Amino acid sequence: MTAPALLCTVFAAAAADPFVRFADIPASERLPRAASLSVAPDGTFLVDGRPRYLTATIFYSGQEERFIHTSGYPDCLKWLYEEVPGYEGMQRVGIDAIGFEGGREWMKLVSPTAAPEWMMSGLLPSERCFPGVCAGQLPPYVDLTPAPWGHGGIKAKDNPQLPAEAWTAGDNHWVPYSIHHPDGRAIWLKMWRDTAERYSKLPVKPWCYELMNEPSVFDDGPYAKGAFAKTGRRGHPVEFLKFTDEAFASLVSEGVAAVHKAQPGARVTLQPVLAAAKGVDLYRLSRVLDVVCTPTGGGGIPVAHMMRALADGKPIVDGETDIGKTESQARHALLTQFAR
Repeated sequence: MTAPALLCTVFAAAAADPFVRFADIPASERLPRAASLSVAPDGTFLVDGRPRYLTATIFYSGQEERFIHTSGYPDCLKWLYEEVPGYEGMQRVGIDAIGFEGGREWMKLVSPTAAPEWMMSGLLPSERCFPGVCAGQLPPYVDLTPAPWGHGGIKAKDNPQLPAEAWTAGDNHWVPYSIHHPDGRAIWLKMWRDTAERYSKLPVKPWCYELMNEPSVFDDGPYAKGAFAKTGRRGHPVEFLKFTDEAFASLVSEGVAAVHKAQPGARVTLQPVLAAAKGVDLYRLSRVLDVVCTPTGGGGIPVAHMMRALADGKPIVDGETDIGKTESQARHALLTQFAR
């Protein structure tokens, strides 16, 4: 007869909210409401003029699923599992900043007849998905991943009004639109310009835009080869790869300028995949980007040293890292980036 009582006792203990109450968080540890975010000459983030290591999380489309009841948690944690926490909730779990997937409204400018699923709006800090975030002024970061199911979803077969050369003809990872052909480059610029113009009007303006995620491209189609031939360079594969690097970097440079014009003061970055990428010269890109982003996964200490060298005084962000499932894994991921 003692087992049921023991089980009830254990459940009651487990049902207690494990997170510190907002009121109990020392003021020195909280991110102040409407804090001023700036960058020191050495690349350190400053909050109201003081250095701060910002921890953040990113939200993607489908967040309405967060507003349904599931199972496996007590009532005292509904604030965490059934809604996106507001400013106080974010501070309770140790989050100072947020990121979200940019809206896809810009796709209508390129493909009026695209399937409705490609017209999904992204998440905005002012929407229901972010109650309290707007009031707390948590700094937002915009992710514009051109994956096939997202911003890269405009297909050549559905858009005969554009030449086939507007799409990449060759090996690529999430670089669907041509970096060589004017119509392909125009698609990229419409995405970046329109997104920044719309978000610059929000009460909480994004502090940084991620132009691409994990790009890799080696377009060896007829148009790219023709453009290369016009340069008069030798047809050696290394020269062609350098030509690709230059075309990619020039496109990114134009994207940075477009965002700066749409939202003065905003910063721009790009999330790489490090050595596995083709056509992406990280050193060249680090000269034109405002923020250096670590490769997917964050990398270890050697990568951290490399990122610091590339940054050369610019801020560094870790745009996509799974911090693990245990306390020790999370501590390792956070402290590795902090040591950087």
